Amino acid sequence: MKILSICLSIIMLLQETQLDVDALYLSWNRATLADMKHQLQSVPAEQKEWYQNNIDALHSTGNLNTDSIDKESLRHTFLSHLTSRFPKLFDNFLVIEITTSGEIQKIFKFVLDISDCAHPVIYGYQYKGEWESIGIIKDTKLTVNKHLEQIQTAPQKGFNFEDVIVTRFMKGKVESSKYLAHFTLAEKSFVTDVLSRYISSYIKK
Repeated sequence: MKILSICLSIIMLLQETQLDVDALYLSWNRATLADMKHQLQSVPAEQKEWYQNNIDALHSTGNLNTDSIDKESLRHTFLSHLTSRFPKLFDNFLVIEITTSGEIQKIFKFVLDISDCAHPVIYGYQYKGEWESIGIIKDTKLTVNKHLEQIQTAPQKGFNFEDVIVTRFMKGKVESSKYLAHFTLAEKSFVTDVLSRYISSYIKK
């Protein structure tokens, strides 16, 4: 009976601490969509159509669904991948998303464990039918602005060739999400630094 009681206690604890991936997926999408719509209101008239097209494109891939669960979407599969391997990450971390252009599009997501903002651990992933690790960087000196401030610059003044999305998660919830249209990512930002460690086109010359 004692062993049974211990087993039941463990099961209950796991159920209490297990993240709701579906809810987190919807929350992530809503936060990103809210930021994109906010920026859509303030961009010059000639850029509004371009922003709206990007919102529609993300919707079509299931990455901005806010009222239905697409378990095959990149975000949902990625969350499932993380929760099964690094459940403790969800205490305090960032995700940087980028799809590089070219003859072959490459889909990347970079996870930053920012328990220590001055020395984050970076986990790189690339999607190749499933999420594959492309390297973990530890003990790196990188000052992370966890509130996502000072990572965006004026249009056409930035360093990114593709759209970038940065999202902060804390205690199993989405704190904030920032959409960075191409050429709006500040060159001197931790995001650019992370990208340069994995993607050759972002290495500063």
